Amino acid sequence: MPYDIIIGRTEKEQKELGSKGLIFYGKSYVKMGPTSSLSNNILIDVAKSHTILISGKKGSGKCLAEDSLITLENGSVKAIKELANDNNKILSLNDKLKICTSDKTEFFEREVDTLFQIKLRSGKEIKLTPEHPLLTIKGWKPAYDLGLGSRIATPRNLEVFGDDEMLEYEIKLLAYLLAEGHTKKIVLFANSDNEIVEEFRNSLKKFDSSLELIKEKESHYRISSPNWKTKVLKHSLLRNNMGQFIKGMSNLVEKRSIRKLIERESLFGLLSTQKFISENIFKLKKELLALFLNRLFSCDGSIYKDKKGNSLYWEISYGSSSKKLIHQVQHLLLRFNILSKLRKKKVKLKNKIFDAYEIVINEATIPKFIEQIGFFGEKRKKQEICLNELNNSNKIRNPNIDTIPKEIWDIYKPDNWAQIGRYFNYKHPKAMRERLFHSCSRQTLLKIAESEQSNPLTLLATSDIFWDEIVSMEKLEGKFKVYDICVPKFHNFVANDILVHNSYSIGVFAEEIANLQEDVNKNIAVLIFD
Repeated sequence: MPYDIIIGRTEKEQKELGSKGLIFYGKSYVKMGPTSSLSNNILIDVAKSHTILISGKKGSGKCLAEDSLITLENGSVKAIKELANDNNKILSLNDKLKICTSDKTEFFEREVDTLFQIKLRSGKEIKLTPEHPLLTIKGWKPAYDLGLGSRIATPRNLEVFGDDEMLEYEIKLLAYLLAEGHTKKIVLFANSDNEIVEEFRNSLKKFDSSLELIKEKESHYRISSPNWKTKVLKHSLLRNNMGQFIKGMSNLVEKRSIRKLIERESLFGLLSTQKFISENIFKLKKELLALFLNRLFSCDGSIYKDKKGNSLYWEISYGSSSKKLIHQVQHLLLRFNILSKLRKKKVKLKNKIFDAYEIVINEATIPKFIEQIGFFGEKRKKQEICLNELNNSNKIRNPNIDTIPKEIWDIYKPDNWAQIGRYFNYKHPKAMRERLFHSCSRQTLLKIAESEQSNPLTLLATSDIFWDEIVSMEKLEGKFKVYDICVPKFHNFVANDILVHNSYSIGVFAEEIANLQEDVNKNIAVLIFD
């Protein structure tokens, strides 16, 4: 029978005092055979005098690389190193296995000489210290205890949106220029879909009626300001003692409106490999963010049938040569509860080979994408054909990726597999026992939970967790700045769209002492040295 661990109190005192004067300190790792998991609550008695020494080996703190991305409650995404003075709530997994917003109370920074770089089958990546725990089906395990094939918890849904607004024609212009634009000194746009080109032209006119879209060749256009007159705002006309202009003389001239828009979103002058989605887009309301993604996919996205084995399956993909941009798009899809896989490939162009990236959305998730985001222009016609086929298809979509790790049966052992088999209407109910050797779908686990009337299995089957698989682990050596934060209630947070544990022992100890009932608190004095 599970029980809490109480330090500093005899059995007699436990009976006399109950829970009075106990504070929560944390949990420790417990090893049972080959399995490591977190213990039950560790409580410390402060109703009477104790001397308590808390220690750990040097460098045992759990930390993430400085560029780890944290999603905030206002929709923005920031590197963890920038969170020291940011009071926005972050995202974490609650005790009902749902993603929620949580406060953070502490911020930690230090240097280490070793990191693990972990890559997942979905394309997500993270760099962390070897001691940093990740969530498995058997509980939190440090990275050094994991290996290729290990499956860890990642969010399947990050339903957080901002409250910011932006004019729709500006959103369309930014999406089109990000996907098909050249945003250097001359602003160009390339697309062969007449409906998209016409909308781009109309959006340009709404943005600034003096701008024109000039066709230079088939499917290639230039943004022009025919009546634009350069206005000097500031100039430097310094001369030497001989009356000659000094080298370096410059004029500051007024910029065209389209240039100001691109610079506002920090997109001016970027190569295609450098492009990214600006923070202003991340903080948009849900419907406006959906509009942005719609136009982005309508340019650089595709909808098609792909042959797998002897069958054809619908897929939606999005391609980019920018690694940062492709990860951002994958993250934004999660906000709409859309899972995707990111893959890297080589592309040959004019005898040169370049890295390119592609996001793929499989058939099971396509209806959700079409309903919430969808396509515009010519691709919308193909979208309608796809949706019609999927809605009228009896084909079973095999969820061989979106499954619960089979190690669940090491933790939960049904009383009678044959009884569950009968609940499933199996011809041979005992065959249900074969489930022990396979990962099952969320739907199957939910039905087993109904049969067993098991609330823990129900929570797991309906959770906000997608169990991703580790496909690469690389040890990095050098000098690295690493950071961590404290999340008092749930002790975890989302970084790089992966669930990670937090640093909290001393923080929780101090917090619990501060929250003691008054009759206990007034009798103790505490010194904490960090």
